[in-house]
Amino acid sequence: MKNLTKKCTICGGRFVKKHAYSEAYWKKRKFCTNVCYGKWRAKNIVGENHPTFRNNPKGKKYCPHCKRTLAIKHFFKNKGRRDGLSVLCRTDHMVISNAVSRELRNRVLEYLGGKCRKCGFSDRRALQIDHVHSDGKTERTGEKGLSPSRFYERVLATKPNTRYQLLCANCNWIKRVERKEHFHSALAV
Repeated sequence: MKNLTKKCTICGGRFVKKHAYSEAYWKKRKFCTNVCYGKWRAKNIVGENHPTFRNNPKGKKYCPHCKRTLAIKHFFKNKGRRDGLSVLCRTDHMVISNAVSRELRNRVLEYLGGKCRKCGFSDRRALQIDHVHSDGKTERTGEKGLSPSRFYERVLATKPNTRYQLLCANCNWIKRVERKEHFHSALAV
């Protein structure tokens, strides 16, 4: 028969498994009430006892990714966090962010066919996502803070080649010149 009672980690009281608890949740549960969990959390997670601060000299923070203690200047500011700093150091944050962005871009390129829609060129280094109806400037200026990741997610949410298409750099510039979308008079044909 399965064990239906446990001992609370904080108060030592016994508590019973409720029917709504899944087996996985019951295995992890250590506290009889949220009050006991709050006491444990205040002691072990929040503030100076948080693992990222524990045993760190003043003005330094621990990066869990690279496992180094660094000066606070090596962390981005993040107002949403209690300490006002990002979890990861700047270097690790950028490495992970760039990898995610690169992976997302590759997904978008595959989604749009993986080659230039006009000439068939397929070198990913020169492929660009083009707005079919030439409304890219409107889209960029209409929403402040449209990050590459958000833009890629928007492209993936549309039907392929309806609003966005894949063009090589040459074909994209030729299209811009032909439609007079450029601002350089030297490029006029």
